[in-house]
Amino acid sequence: MELSATLSETFRLQVRARLADLGWTQQDLADQLGVTKSYVSQLLSGHRQPGIDTLEKVAEVIAVEPAWLISKKIPA
Repeated sequence: MELSATLSETFRLQVRARLADLGWTQQDLADQLGVTKSYVSQLLSGHRQPGIDTLEKVAEVIAVEPAWLISKKIPA
């Protein structure tokens, strides 16, 4: 099951913000997830929608609650 477009956008914003907080690159996240940088790039650009399993794995790796990734938007 994939996230809706709105939730996917929120996911992308939240992950990017958390990576910045951690000082991580997309490659760092990919390494921690055991996936390619290309896959992470597709997730964060909106070319690929994260499923629930992916959302949970990302949340675990970046040490946040899964709900946080889809529940609030970072102000522009």
